[in-house]
Amino acid sequence: MNNEKNTAANEAIAAEFYEQVINNRDIDTIDKFLTDDFIHNGVSRGISGQRAAVEMFLNAFSPLVNTIEISFSSGELVCVHENWKGIHTGEFMGVAATGKNVEWSSTAILKFSGGKICRAWDENDFLGLFQQIGKYPDIK
Repeated sequence: MNNEKNTAANEAIAAEFYEQVINNRDIDTIDKFLTDDFIHNGVSRGISGQRAAVEMFLNAFSPLVNTIEISFSSGELVCVHENWKGIHTGEFMGVAATGKNVEWSSTAILKFSGGKICRAWDENDFLGLFQQIGKYPDIK
């Protein structure tokens, strides 16, 4: 039963992370959700490194809205499949702002330790995103 409570709590924390940090653009709360030794896709970023990554997205897309479409959890792992929408208002990975509306999907697996996210594995549809902002032509 305790494991089920932790699993449900982790899923709620994951949802709160995206709501607070992304949708509410409250980057100052990021340390509430991540461990000091946070690792993203195998790279040790810590809180400050992940803060910089999130700020890159928030500076490039305004507004940026994250919607969790599917969420499930097992033990210390939470999986979320998400939809992202925004307007490309700032430079993103070398592409100057276009003012275009964009939408892409991602899937993240989040590992929890002590009620915080300690590790994340993320897959984003960046090809689709870059096609929308004109970086790559449509591939058929």
